[in-house]
Amino acid sequence: MLYRIYTLTDHDEGKLLAQGEFGDDASALEFAKDYLRDGYAAEVWREERLVERLGGRFDLDLMALR
Repeated sequence: MLYRIYTLTDHDEGKLLAQGEFGDDASALEFAKDYLRDGYAAEVWREERLVERLGGRFDLDLMALR
């Protein structure tokens, strides 16, 4: 199954970190955990489905929404 892993900043801006085939959600999540950094988070997607958000804060930057 094809997965995409994005890193997220504190403004919830995403950057594609990796894309690849994993056997299941758990394998993709384990791969993503290796890339978590202090103050950052990661999202793991399988096609159009968000599998999970990992690490970091997920508060939206309210100033950016104005």
